[in-house]
Amino acid sequence: MDSHYDFDSAKHLLDSLQTERHQLNLKSSVSLVASVSDLQIRQYTAPRTHRVVRLLNPNEPDGFYEEVIFRLPGIIYERELPPIRRTSTGISHNAAPYLRQHIGITGLNLSYMTAVIENLHRLHTKFDRALTGEEFDAWSPDMSYREHESVTANCRYFMVGHTAVGRPAVQFQPGVDPDGVLNKMICDTIIHTEDNVVLYMKATKSEDTQKWRYTPLQPQHFSVGDIVEIQLTVMAVRKKHGGYRMMTVLKSVALLDDSISISASISRSKAIAKSTPRTPKPINLLKRLRYEDDSDEHEVREEQNIRHDLAQLRLADHNETNQAATSNPK
Repeated sequence: MDSHYDFDSAKHLLDSLQTERHQLNLKSSVSLVASVSDLQIRQYTAPRTHRVVRLLNPNEPDGFYEEVIFRLPGIIYERELPPIRRTSTGISHNAAPYLRQHIGITGLNLSYMTAVIENLHRLHTKFDRALTGEEFDAWSPDMSYREHESVTANCRYFMVGHTAVGRPAVQFQPGVDPDGVLNKMICDTIIHTEDNVVLYMKATKSEDTQKWRYTPLQPQHFSVGDIVEIQLTVMAVRKKHGGYRMMTVLKSVALLDDSISISASISRSKAIAKSTPRTPKPINLLKRLRYEDDSDEHEVREEQNIRHDLAQLRLADHNETNQAATSNPK
């Protein structure tokens, strides 16, 4: 995002959209702006993690629970999204554990993002208490974009190692692996599972019912400057050499509005066209000859016709003279 991007309009539109999205009562996800005080931490064994959950029945503390999926609107300021394309060098199997889908979104210093960061710190505290006696890394928001507090989320393409053995594999989403690069890496210890899937969608609001509808959208259509809503989970994962760290795992990206980013692209393209020096084309002098008016052109054509007729008469006289000389030899 640069000087061609209308930050004021983007900020106003984002504030309106996030307010509306926060008020939605969805069973599948929870607004990350909402209170997290009633959420709990539970340990999972496959893979070994601690995750944020909510009780299906608040009156049964030891009853059934489900992992919480949070939703968070923002503006894309960085992304590493599919498709994965074939390259001349290829991708080594050793890179499988590190290949990921990544996105960073900012709230442009709107107050809702401050509440989000506060909630993530609260969740970090919940993990810290659940991991008593374990080393737990500190967490902080990303500040790389204009020093705004922002949130990043990632999702690896594969589950690797012994935790992948025996796990059911799923197909890659449309538009993720068009050249089959990732699919060729799959083996017994490199599996693309349900946990590695990120959904890409476009969210539109019906004018009649005022309800949101979601349609699939291939990931290459997302661009920096788009207003989106991401869904993510929050977990504590064990590090290779011991201890834990908190991670935000990307689950889906929904496009809410791309009008401002498109306008910025058009403005940027026009500016580049104006600043690019134009190479003069070679001048063809013959093509530049023009008559001053139609009468001049008509006179020239008439003169050409007269010359053509005279040439034809000379040719006819010449032929008659030759014929006469042939018929009356001396």
